[in-house]
Amino acid sequence: MTKPTLTYFPVRGRVQFPRCLLEYLGEEYNFNEVKTISDDLRKQLLFKQLPLYQEGDFKIVQTPAIIDYISEKHDFRGKTKEERARAHQCLAGIMEVLDHCLGYSFKMDKQQQEKFRNESPIKKFFEGFEMVLSQNKYLASGEKETYVDLMAFVMVDYVTNLGLMPSGDYPKLISLKKHYESSPQLKKYLESRPQSNF
Repeated sequence: MTKPTLTYFPVRGRVQFPRCLLEYLGEEYNFNEVKTISDDLRKQLLFKQLPLYQEGDFKIVQTPAIIDYISEKHDFRGKTKEERARAHQCLAGIMEVLDHCLGYSFKMDKQQQEKFRNESPIKKFFEGFEMVLSQNKYLASGEKETYVDLMAFVMVDYVTNLGLMPSGDYPKLISLKKHYESSPQLKKYLESRPQSNF
């Protein structure tokens, strides 16, 4: 089997979602770090954006699509169509959180960060995830974890790193974060990943 390659910049950004997924599932992959998007690379990108996932002749862009493909390969999307739909629903929410944070984090001083946390546009998503986890063990509401539980960890970890955690109590999400932080599969990557603010 061809070892897949992920191409992205030397930051956490969007690629940390599929990277954590590959690490957790134990699939070996190559990471192609680039500083800029060259003309040759741009020709390979459907929407002229990274990350890029490549497996032999197969190439795909857009973080949710990459996550879905990897999860499908490893039967990590949910057992039933209802579970898969709920997982996809939560992933869409996670991507909205990411978009909000990437859009604001570069422009904020500490006072603006505090205002963001108190009036946070991502608060409703955290409350929604917390509600699901207070009623079910997993976000897809099935008997086993799916990719979206891991993606929720990456989201909480990322928002915490940016200093943009919304005000409020989220014990279930914090517990989820601690669970994956202590995972042997993720430990090496989490300790060696880029120390970036985005």
